[in-house]
Amino acid sequence: MSFYSNIENPEEKENYNFINIEKNIIKPNEKIYDSFSNIPQSNSQFQIIIPVESNSSKMDICSDNNESSNKNNSILSNKKTNSVKNKEKLCDELDNLDLSSFAMKKNKKNLIYDYNSLQNYYVNKESEKNLLNYGESYYSFSKELNKNSYIPDNFLKKHNINSYTRTRMVDWMMECLGVFKKSNETIFLSVYIMDQYLNNTKLVLKNENIHLIGIASMSLATKYEDIIPIYMFQFTEKIGHNLYSSKKITNQEKNILKDMNIENFVFSSIYDFIQTFFFDFKYNNQVNLESEESKNIYENIKNTAIYLSKVCLHFEQFYISSNVIKAICCIKGAIKFYFKNYKDNSNILLSQELYNDWINFLVKVNNFDKKIIDNLCDDIIYAYFYYQNYNGINYNLNKFNKLEYLKPGLNYNNFKE
Repeated sequence: MSFYSNIENPEEKENYNFINIEKNIIKPNEKIYDSFSNIPQSNSQFQIIIPVESNSSKMDICSDNNESSNKNNSILSNKKTNSVKNKEKLCDELDNLDLSSFAMKKNKKNLIYDYNSLQNYYVNKESEKNLLNYGESYYSFSKELNKNSYIPDNFLKKHNINSYTRTRMVDWMMECLGVFKKSNETIFLSVYIMDQYLNNTKLVLKNENIHLIGIASMSLATKYEDIIPIYMFQFTEKIGHNLYSSKKITNQEKNILKDMNIENFVFSSIYDFIQTFFFDFKYNNQVNLESEESKNIYENIKNTAIYLSKVCLHFEQFYISSNVIKAICCIKGAIKFYFKNYKDNSNILLSQELYNDWINFLVKVNNFDKKIIDNLCDDIIYAYFYYQNYNGINYNLNKFNKLEYLKPGLNYNNFKE
């Protein structure tokens, strides 16, 4: 788990910028938005959940008996569930939670994993309950946070750090946090802290500085997010291989906190928006998700969207767009990935129509330009294939998030066919 294992000369990798290779994804000076303050906002409120009972019939994702009148319904706004009962059920589950199922095992190696399971279960249930009660306000607040956490896509230019070295660091951070089974929230916060510090600091840093900065960023993130954080001795011995003392890591944490206020740790990541959108889809389409086949489709598309959002973390050029836009594009890309592999299945095609309608709704309700969404989605798909052939990294994203359903031999050219 060493960042410096098999490293080639980083100075020779200055041109490892996927945007400038083969496919000119985004031309220089051609920005989607110059700042997040210019992002168009929806004129209508995005309503996550309204506690209204609906007796309207719903499409079964894998059914052949869809009424044509249902196809034009707004996926999120017109298909409501009995969310009052859902809230009561969630509260009962949390109040009567049997902690014995998360009991610590005698083997000390399983201690952290047990606490992580409990934390993830509790956080997911609390998130469901909060979204059911405060979904609309939560989404509006998340978009406001998204504006305040702006990082320019050219923040590395003030340093002597190249894109190649940063990409290797992000991939290595994926491995470290994956080995300790840390949450996606911790992963996204770690990268955000590192990049926000590089953006804010007045120091001019070099490639060799990023290793310590990455370790300190992970240390701050795990203390902020996790019930049982990664301990300092694990950072010094297991992760840092004794390259840095605990005092040196702590001093770097202090430097980060000087240039980045603790209030800035609260931000809305791509992952947060993806979770919100999928939660909304699930609770507005529960009848559609009753079959095992439809549940598998839902989970595969969701996991693929999260995978693509982590691909975005590897390339700082994606800071050109807001996290809410990237989340929608990751979902759109995930839908393309999934249905590209099952294009000959007639039942699957019916669900593809449903998911495409959902994406169109998300674009419309947020008042985003469809052309921008399509172009950025294509950029993310290209970045996925570029990552699979990126020299000098260990592809740690694939170790912990491999997409099992993808057909072998898939590449960017035949994907676009």
